[in-house]
Amino acid sequence: MFFAVAAVYDRWKERELAERRYPPMKPRIKPRWDLTPRELEVLQLVTEGLSNAEIAGRLFIVEGTVKNHLHNILEKLHLENRLQAATYAIRERLVHPPRKQEQAP
Repeated sequence: MFFAVAAVYDRWKERELAERRYPPMKPRIKPRWDLTPRELEVLQLVTEGLSNAEIAGRLFIVEGTVKNHLHNILEKLHLENRLQAATYAIRERLVHPPRKQEQAP
């Protein structure tokens, strides 16, 4: 009986720590701009370090459309480049932080 209770407690504690480490993503305040769901998808992929061509392939759109989305994102957020956009998006919790990729040995 003790081991069953301990196992449940361990799983509960792991979930609690994970939620503290990665809290639900909510913007700090309601932003004045409105990014579309597609612009948020593009912004998420920018934060993961993907190029325009890679984003286009992932979202099944042409590269020109990715450039248009990035232009709109930069205009709405009053930023100058994709690095600023990625940093701002993570800091303001517009997107999830990129996951660390494990390297093969």
